Amino acid sequence: MGDILKVRADTNAINITLNSFGTPLNEPAMRASDRARLYPSLGHLYPAGTAMLVNVSDEDELGRVLELFPQHSAIWNVHAAGGADKSIDDAFYE
Repeated sequence: MGDILKVRADTNAINITLNSFGTPLNEPAMRASDRARLYPSLGHLYPAGTAMLVNVSDEDELGRVLELFPQHSAIWNVHAAGGADKSIDDAFYE
């Protein structure tokens, strides 16, 4: 059960980051304050990965952060290769 919760927390952290692009939550001041509070305090990405996600400002940076975590690197590569046809949620469930 613990592993399922960690994976779900990581999924939420990645989605929070992606969904903040193009919104006020992606402004530098908001990233460090408001967006940082949205991240879960558990998961495979926590604490080092979520600390890095706070500073991500675009999809390229997100990809570079996720490359540091092998289980998420593969998911990101599926999403990136699929383009507009493959959402990150589709990649999570493949």
